[in-house]
Amino acid sequence: MVVWGRRSTVLVTTVALVATAAMLPAVGAAPRRRPLYVLRYRAASEHWVERLRGQASRVAARSVSAKPMAEGFSVVGHADLGGADVNGDVWVHDDHAYVGTWADPCDGLGVKVIDVSDPSHPALVGRVAAIPGTSAEDVVVRTVSTPWFTGDLLATGIQRCDYTSSELDDDTFGVDLWDVTDPSDPVHLAHLGLTTGGGGVHELDLIDRGRRAYVIATTPWSEWFDPSGAGDVRIVDVSDPVRPVEVADWGAGEQGLSPGPSPGWARSQRRSPTALGSPRTVDSRTSPTGTWVW
Repeated sequence: MVVWGRRSTVLVTTVALVATAAMLPAVGAAPRRRPLYVLRYRAASEHWVERLRGQASRVAARSVSAKPMAEGFSVVGHADLGGADVNGDVWVHDDHAYVGTWADPCDGLGVKVIDVSDPSHPALVGRVAAIPGTSAEDVVVRTVSTPWFTGDLLATGIQRCDYTSSELDDDTFGVDLWDVTDPSDPVHLAHLGLTTGGGGVHELDLIDRGRRAYVIATTPWSEWFDPSGAGDVRIVDVSDPVRPVEVADWGAGEQGLSPGPSPGWARSQRRSPTALGSPRTVDSRTSPTGTWVW
């Protein structure tokens, strides 16, 4: 993790090399062909991770402060977050940063909690949602006040990482909720499994609506892989974060698009294959544009 500074502003980011390989099912493959998709995805993932490990080791040997990497900014602090997993999304709340993890080797490191109160000496102080065989790529922390909970609520999406484990079931993947009002002593509140056909939650957002709080989560391809056909977007009521409840879902099919990753099937329907991967929440009372979550 690198902490950048410009005047009085601090930017926290992670350093990672990322590559993607689109390994889709065979043309015309039916939803029941999921094992083929999983095996191809796994093979592609392992191939790219091995390549990235070699590149990352060479990059790690260099000093992050060797030369300017962004105009007008300078490196003011750096922390080795440990582990071989790729660092994911970053969320900063008050004087702590929360860094998700993603991709092989699937160590289940969860979300890393870093004290950045002294930007020149960021320190890893804990982890949450560390579930073996999974990744917790996206994380959001907001101050929430409902009749059931008041404090800093952390929501993270749990998705499948290890495609070979027989110990993981659909209930493993979903939304994990933590009370991080005291970041040095996080308290696990609840886990809500979301049936997704095995993929889990890719991205999410947490919104506070006064007496109510909601997690908007995306489960890409669930319209294709989930036997129930539930949509790629799930809305979870977390007003009482000890008892989260999924209250609604919708997906690409409802928008007249083609859910699913099969380009052959999409071509036969004269459409493009579609999955909903990242939510955008807009509060029309205060903002005309909202905030992207990716």
